[in-house]
Amino acid sequence: MKITAEFEIIKATDPLTYEGINKVPYKKIETKLQQLQLAITGKSTAVTKPTYLERSVPVRSLKQKTKVKSYNIEAIVQSENGEKPLFIHIEEYHQKERRSAKDYQLHQGIKGSVHYEGSYSGGVIVDQVIQSLKELYR
Repeated sequence: MKITAEFEIIKATDPLTYEGINKVPYKKIETKLQQLQLAITGKSTAVTKPTYLERSVPVRSLKQKTKVKSYNIEAIVQSENGEKPLFIHIEEYHQKERRSAKDYQLHQGIKGSVHYEGSYSGGVIVDQVIQSLKELYR
């Protein structure tokens, strides 16, 4: 059974206070996944060493400037059918939109997807992963 779910958290930021979406260190994501796997499988060894890729892509125009950080995480879930892979892709973006010489709006957010090929309870696993990621980024 293959399940892919996409998610997005968008937050407009006040340019004076810079209050916005949390920057999440990679280690926190890994820890959260390990806690989650522990809840799902009863085993703390369910998450393998995830791969970590990061790229910054500046998109320049007269009106806006965007930076994107991309993470790819691969984990293993113990299911009734044996070990099954879980793939998570996260993009953190930070966008400045200029309205005039002194006025601009800052947009931040994350978007990504979770892909799982495994047991019938896969939908529950994917939902739990997405909820955990959203909690981290609030």
